[in-house]
Amino acid sequence: MKKIVLIAIILSSFVFGANYEINYLYKDERSLGMGGVGVANGGKAPSVFLNPAGLSKMVPDGGIDFSLLPVNIGINDAIIKKQLNGTYDFRNSGDDIAEAVSQVLGENINIDANTYSYLAAKIGIVTASVGIFTSSNTNMQIHSGFGPSGVIEFDTTSYAGMNLSSSFSIEDSMHLGVGVKYITSYAKRKNISLGDLLEPDFAQTLQSDMSPTTKGLLENSAPTLDIGAIYDLDNLRRVSPSRFVNKVLDTTNPSVGVSVLNIGSYLTSDKEAYIPQTINAGITFRPYCTWFRELVVSSEVHDVLNGYSINKSRGILGKFRAGFEGYLIKNILMDMSLRGGYLNGSWSAGFNTRIAFLHIGLTTYVEEMGGYVGQASDRRYLVNLGAKF
Repeated sequence: MKKIVLIAIILSSFVFGANYEINYLYKDERSLGMGGVGVANGGKAPSVFLNPAGLSKMVPDGGIDFSLLPVNIGINDAIIKKQLNGTYDFRNSGDDIAEAVSQVLGENINIDANTYSYLAAKIGIVTASVGIFTSSNTNMQIHSGFGPSGVIEFDTTSYAGMNLSSSFSIEDSMHLGVGVKYITSYAKRKNISLGDLLEPDFAQTLQSDMSPTTKGLLENSAPTLDIGAIYDLDNLRRVSPSRFVNKVLDTTNPSVGVSVLNIGSYLTSDKEAYIPQTINAGITFRPYCTWFRELVVSSEVHDVLNGYSINKSRGILGKFRAGFEGYLIKNILMDMSLRGGYLNGSWSAGFNTRIAFLHIGLTTYVEEMGGYVGQASDRRYLVNLGAKF
């Protein structure tokens, strides 16, 4: 029975991730596919998680953007590789529990689940959005059992909440935004020893550890404030006497953006679900390209003042993000886009398509779990399915 419980834990991916993974309230597949950018481009309602001013660039006057119960399910490279090459197959592990454990020994295994349902509308110079989000990130690692980490080390963090955001435009060039989020969270880190595994009620104890309690949710809940701005530089044509500068502005349509997120912070730095205040800045270009119906290219620096303490050791490589999104098809009936970027020292990519209201997307990116970029890079994969328009 204990062997079945252990194998079930391995397969369900309730394992440890490294100590330094940065927490996300919501993992937006568009942003991650573009290298994590979103401060200066906007254009979609989930941009409120990076800059509420991005709502102003969402749709034309009178337009609506909504999403109903989209689901992002993510796993990491270790799971993909072991399934594809047949390295791990619990059905063939027989009665040798050591063999079952050895097949995932030292591996980091991750599973994500995210959803964000929202409604956003633009009327004149004002755009407003309301949404409900949930996210859960669980990691696990199997050890030899002789160290302080025990046999199994797991880390799970979950968030739920709602946000209300609005932005308005001044002379079609300056876009200002403000948003309020109310967040609840649950986090648990646990080292499981061999003795714990041998306890007859181990499975029930683990289930209890991982299940949020009403008291815990109430204790770990708080509102936060977000503010941001985006300025379209192509309007400098009105004052620039240089033909060269004006031509560059006409060709690239640049915008700059800045945001301050989670003002007041969420919880404190000694909490596992800590979400700090961050300052972020970036620049976006919308150049004409014959390959795409629409092209967006962005370069940004996130968490400028090291709200996440780990960013002090990661340096500029850990904060720098860049990426693009190109629409191959974009009309009222169908969208199809390609995305690519640079995040946490490695490449990211994504493909998304919408047919009527059905949206399907695939995204891959790297999450850094070490103290510096490249120390413990963990490639992740997201599948997105939902109703969007």
